[in-house]
Amino acid sequence: MQTGRAASLQLIADGRNTNTAAIALSYGQQIASAYGEDLLSQNGGASPVEIESRAWFNPNLITRWFIVPGLIAVLVLINSILSGALSIAREREEGTFDQLLVAPYTPGEILLGKGTASVITGIMQAVFVVLVAMFWFRIPFQGSIWLLSAALLLFIVTAAAIGLCISSFAQSLQQAIVGTFLLLVPMVMLSGFATPISSMPEIFQDLTLLNPMRYGLELIQRIFLEGAGFLDLWPLFAAIMAVTVVAALAAVFSFHRKIS
Repeated sequence: MQTGRAASLQLIADGRNTNTAAIALSYGQQIASAYGEDLLSQNGGASPVEIESRAWFNPNLITRWFIVPGLIAVLVLINSILSGALSIAREREEGTFDQLLVAPYTPGEILLGKGTASVITGIMQAVFVVLVAMFWFRIPFQGSIWLLSAALLLFIVTAAAIGLCISSFAQSLQQAIVGTFLLLVPMVMLSGFATPISSMPEIFQDLTLLNPMRYGLELIQRIFLEGAGFLDLWPLFAAIMAVTVVAALAAVFSFHRKIS
C-alpha cells in the first residue's frame, strides 16, 4: 500500500474437513474485508483489498469431478460384495453344496476359489468404470495408475471377503441378497460419499473407522484428483488391509463352523 505495489496473501484450507475449512475461510475473509474497510476509511475511494477464492484440485468446482471417482468406489463395492455373497449361497440353493464339501479341498481353499471369481469380476468392472470416468466424463487423472490399481485391488479383495462372510452365514440366495443390502446402505452412507464425515455425530464418526468404503473412497479420490503418492496414503492402505485380514478370517471361521 505505502510503496504503491500490490501484495498477495494466501490462505490454504484443507477441504477434506469441510466444516473446519469453511469456518477458517470465513474468518479469513472477514479479517481481509475489515482490513479493506479500514484502508477505505483512511484513504477514500475503492477498497484496495480483493478476495479471490480458488478450489485446489477442482478450480471450477465441477460437480462430476467429485462425484464420479466416488461412484467408482460405490459400484466396485456393490459388485464385489454381492458376487461374493451369492457364491456359496447359490451352492446351497442349487443343492450342490454337499458335492463341494466332499471335494479334496480345505475350507480356506474353497473360499479362495470362490473369492477369486469375485475379485476377477470386480477388477473387470473397475477397469471399465475407470476408463469411462477418464475418457467419457473427462475426469482429470493426476496420480499413478499403478497406485490406483493397487488401491482398487485391495479394495476389491476386501469387499469380496466381506461378501464371502455374508455368504457363509446365509442359508439361501434371498438371505444373502437381503444381508448384502442391509450392509451396503450404511457402508455407503458412512463413507463420506454423500455427507462429510466431520459433520456426522461423533458415534458415527467412530463407526466409519471400521468401514472399508471410507478408506477406498478416499484412496480413489486422492489418487485421481490430488495425485497423492504412497507416502501420503500409506495409513489408508494399512487400515483397509487390516479390514481385509479381519474379513477374510471371519469368512474362513464362519464357513468352517458351518461345515463342521
